[in-house]
Amino acid sequence: MMPWMIAVAGYFAVGLALIFVGPAARLRRLEQEKLEPQAHNIPRWKLIAFSYAIALGIIILWPVLIVSAARTEASMNKPMTAMDGIIRLCYGENPPPKSANMQDAARIAYEELLLKAVSASDVLALTKSLFNGPIPYSTHDLAVSVSLHFFKNPEMLMRLREAQLNARLTVLEWAKEGKVVGLIAVTFEEALYNRYRP
Repeated sequence: MMPWMIAVAGYFAVGLALIFVGPAARLRRLEQEKLEPQAHNIPRWKLIAFSYAIALGIIILWPVLIVSAARTEASMNKPMTAMDGIIRLCYGENPPPKSANMQDAARIAYEELLLKAVSASDVLALTKSLFNGPIPYSTHDLAVSVSLHFFKNPEMLMRLREAQLNARLTVLEWAKEGKVVGLIAVTFEEALYNRYRP
C-alpha cells in the first residue's frame, strides 16, 4: 500500500472516530437533541439525511471542526456573569449580535427623546460608552438607554420635565413596533413614572 493511501485512510479513520467521541461528537449530539422537539413535523428521512450530512462533514472537515467545536464547548462551559444574565433576560438565550448604529442612536436620544434639552456632546459621550459595552443593543435600545441615564439624573429633573412625557409615549410606540426590547421599554417607563409621575 502506498504511503499517501495510508495517510488518507488514517485521515478518514480519525474523522470517523470523531463522530462518536470528542467535542465534535458532543456538539453533534447537542444539535440533534435541539432538533428533536421540532421533529414531529419533519419527515424521518430528512432527519436521517441531516444526521448523515453532519457525520460526513465531521469526517471530511475534522481538522477545522475539532478546533471550532472545542472553542464552542469551552465558551458554553464558562460561568455566567451577572452581565450575561442581564443580557439573556433582555435578549433571550441566544442574544443577537450588536446592531446599533452609534451615531443614529445618539441623534435619536438627543433629538427625539431628550428634545435637545441636554448637551449633544454629553449625549454622544454616553452613547459611545454604552456602545462599547457588552450589551448587544439595537439602535433604538441604545438611544433609550442613553436617554434614561439623563432622565434619572436628579440635576436634570426640571430641565427634562417637559421632554419626559413625549419620550415615554415614543418608547411605548417603539416597543409596540419591535424597535425596543420589552424589558428596556418597561424599565424606561417605570423609571420615568417613579421620577416624574404622570
